[in-house]
Amino acid sequence: MERWRILAVSSVLAWTLAACRDEVEAAEDGPRAVSFAPNLERRLAEGGVHVVDGPTTVWHDEGWKLAEGELRSGAKHGEWRTFDRNGTLRWRGTYRAGEVDGEERAWYADGRLELEGRRKLGLREGEWRSWYENGQLEWLAEYRDGLRDGECRHWSADGQLDASASGRYARGKRVAGL
Repeated sequence: MERWRILAVSSVLAWTLAACRDEVEAAEDGPRAVSFAPNLERRLAEGGVHVVDGPTTVWHDEGWKLAEGELRSGAKHGEWRTFDRNGTLRWRGTYRAGEVDGEERAWYADGRLELEGRRKLGLREGEWRSWYENGQLEWLAEYRDGLRDGECRHWSADGQLDASASGRYARGKRVAGL
C-alpha cells in the first residue's frame, strides 16, 4: 500500500480538525481513504500529493474516526458526517464543491437534536432551530443570505419566551421586538 503525507487543517461548523492523521491510502483505481485535506489544490503526483477523489475518512490522532464523506477534486462533496470519540454521530451536512449546501443537523452526545437548518453556498437560509440539552427549543430564527431576516424567538431552558432576546430582523439587524 502506497502512502503520501498531507498537511491537513479544517473546520466544519464549530469543530476543528487540527489533529488529524494525515495519510492517503491508494487503491488500485486511486485514493480511497484519506485524512481530510480541504480545498486541496490540484497537484501532480511528481513528488506532490495526488488529487483526492472518492470516499474519505478522517481519523483523530488518537485513532478514532472523526469524520467521513466524499471528496471531489480535493473538495468536500455530498453528505459528510462527524463523530465524537465514542463513535456517536454529532453532525451531518451536505457539501457541494467544498461549501455546505443543503440540510445541516447537529446532535448532542446523547443523540438529542441540537441544531438544524439549511445552507445555501455556505450561508444559513430559511428556518433554523436550536435546542437545549434538556430537549427544550432554545431558538427559532429565519435567515436569508446568512443573516437573520424575519422573526427570531428565543426561549429559556425552562421554556419561557425571552422577549429581550426575541424580535424581528431585517438583513441581520433587529428592527422590532415581538
